[in-house]
Amino acid sequence: MHGRGAAFPGGARIAGVELLARLVRAAARIATAATLSLAANAAAAAPDLAVTLRQTSADPAFTNTSARYETTLRNIGASAATNGNVRVDLPSGFTFQSASGSGFTCTATTGATTNKVNCQSGQLGAGATRSFTVDATTPRTISGSRQVFTLTATADPTNLVSEGAGETNNTATASSAVETAADLQSTWSGSPVS
Repeated sequence: MHGRGAAFPGGARIAGVELLARLVRAAARIATAATLSLAANAAAAAPDLAVTLRQTSADPAFTNTSARYETTLRNIGASAATNGNVRVDLPSGFTFQSASGSGFTCTATTGATTNKVNCQSGQLGAGATRSFTVDATTPRTISGSRQVFTLTATADPTNLVSEGAGETNNTATASSAVETAADLQSTWSGSPVS
């Protein structure tokens, strides 16, 4: 051992400060790898909510008639989600009728510019699925003889669930066509048949 550094096999000499710097860099790389590994494991074990939305009634629907939409919430993550809340935004002109589904409690906020259906559910286990339906009345009048509206469903709209895989699948949309009802008034003007 010499005062200027440590002797290593092969006769290489590394000054004490340089040796310390190399050890610190190696420790930092190990710590970074461990942190990334822990983060990946945490993400893999986290819940991951996914939502779908579809129209289950006749499409297209006529003006001022009932239409039904089904929302399905799935937890495709590896651990339970603390809640399974979903919000469905109805298009302007639609009138909320009702919403129900096993395991959900639904309420609506309606108004001139707001038409939101909030359905709350308790814990949703890994791999679990729950569905609910929303019934609404289509607009009385539309633009032209056919108009397409968009509904949106959002899982965990208030960000109560920490999802490891992100929230890219937390929103779904459904297109709903509405047409004016055909005029079925008789135009026959002949004599009555006896």
